[in-house]
Amino acid sequence: NDTGGIWRHVENDETKPMYRGLRTNLPRELMAFREKPWGGDGISDSYVTHKAVNSYLQEYATDFDLKRHISFGCTVTQLTILDDEPNVPKIIGDDDDDISCSKIALTWKDDSSSTSTTKEFDAVLICNGHYA
Repeated sequence: NDTGGIWRHVENDETKPMYRGLRTNLPRELMAFREKPWGGDGISDSYVTHKAVNSYLQEYATDFDLKRHISFGCTVTQLTILDDEPNVPKIIGDDDDDISCSKIALTWKDDSSSTSTTKEFDAVLICNGHYA
């Protein structure tokens, strides 16, 4: 229950496609978030280990105080689009027009206590797949 996801190697954990000597197949300069550059000094390796990726993700979460916004060990049970409560988020791109959209109600259950929580959000990211 921490940031890092797939990059948190646990010895002999067969549920993750991770192994001790793994290095990335992309240079870290391409993997970095825009607001936290990583590498590019011309000295250190660009193709880093899983430990380096995990450390970078941990630092990013700490630097930007993200963990307070994350609920670990939870299962989403309901996502509802609230048509009667419009929200106007700023979409970043070539066009400066605002796009009007609805707020979203998200309900999740804490896997350890079975407590359910519902909150409203302006947007929701759905991260699924093999490495989610």
